[in-house]
Amino acid sequence: MGQALSIQADYFLYGIEIGILDFNDAISWADSVIKESVEPSGEIIDLALSRPRGRNGVMEALAEVPGERNPEVAGRLLLLELSRRLPSGKVLKTISRQALDVAWVTQQPEEIRFELDRIDDGIYLAESGTYGTINECRQELEDALSAYGGGNET
Repeated sequence: MGQALSIQADYFLYGIEIGILDFNDAISWADSVIKESVEPSGEIIDLALSRPRGRNGVMEALAEVPGERNPEVAGRLLLLELSRRLPSGKVLKTISRQALDVAWVTQQPEEIRFELDRIDDGIYLAESGTYGTINECRQELEDALSAYGGGNET
């Protein structure tokens, strides 16, 4: 359970840092962990009580959650979240930039980072009328993020 908690903590930490998630989401998660645990760790309790410390305080509390860290897995979970948001009509450019930020910050494989970078560049080219269309870029981003639609890593 410790690894799952630390990966989830990283999911929220990176998600808040990049702007995908709100810090209140992490507090709600900590509250649910406390409800489900017989003896929750002090770090999870500290996280649940960190709202008065604001965004940075919540991020500090997330960094203190014990367990083995795996940024790549946390990043894949964030890319899965972004793949779920794409069809909802969220701004394509925002999701593309967030996906690229996740890929770099969470040390995703180089080919994924380069593919997301190419798609992000393509959006700017399509918006300016230089090359391609927004619909083509949306499809490319959907295809790239669809690899993360298969299940939970934790």
